[in-house]
Amino acid sequence: MVVAGLTVLVAGPAGCATVIPPEVSLEHRVRFVVPTFMRELVPAGGVAVLPFVGGAGPEGIRSDAAFELAQAYRRAFPKATVLTKDELLSRLRQQGGLDKAAVQLIKNYEETQKLDPSLLIRLERAVPVRYLAYGRLDRFSERDVAGKRRKEVEFYSEIWDLPCKTVVWSGSASHRVSDSLQQEATPMGDLFVGAATETVAAIGPTTGKKVTGPIICE
Repeated sequence: MVVAGLTVLVAGPAGCATVIPPEVSLEHRVRFVVPTFMRELVPAGGVAVLPFVGGAGPEGIRSDAAFELAQAYRRAFPKATVLTKDELLSRLRQQGGLDKAAVQLIKNYEETQKLDPSLLIRLERAVPVRYLAYGRLDRFSERDVAGKRRKEVEFYSEIWDLPCKTVVWSGSASHRVSDSLQQEATPMGDLFVGAATETVAAIGPTTGKKVTGPIICE
C-alpha cells in the first residue's frame, strides 16, 4: 500500500510562515507465507518479539525498532499474549541464561538462514507463546536533499512457529517522510511507529473466522 503525500502551500495571514505539509509514503510487501498459516493464528498462539540484533543503526535504535514492533502487535491483537523484547529476555534469563542462547540463535540465523530446532524446543518450553517475531532494521536514514529533510525507516520481519520449528511468514514495510527544511521536522519515532504498524498490518492471509481445532504443521 502506498500513501503519497502532497506538497501544498497554505496561505496564511500577512507576516505568518507558510505551512508546507510533509510528503509521506508508507509501503508494505509480503515476501513469503506458508499455505496453512493465517492471520487469525497469531492472536490464538501469542507472539514474542526477538531482539533486533543485525541490520542498520546502532543498538539503541534497533532496540527502539523492536519495542515499536511489539507495540504494533498489541494494537493489532489486543487480546493476544504479546511479549516485548525486554519481557522475553527477562523470562529467558530466568531459565538458566537462555537469553544468551536466544541471541546466539538470531546471530546464527542471520549468517546461515537456518533455525536450530533443538534451541527452538527449549524456547517453546520457556515462553507462553507459539510464535516468535524476528525483525531486522534494513534501513535507517536521514539526509538533506534539494531543500528537504528526508527520513526513511524500513523493517524486515518474520514469524517463527515454535512447535513447527519453521518460518511461516515474512514481510517488509517502510515509512518515508520528506519535510521542508523551513518546517519542524517529523520525529523519527513517528517513522518507527508507521513502519511497525505496516509490518503487522501485512500479516496474513486472513479468513475472517475464529481459529478452531489443532494447528497443523507442514
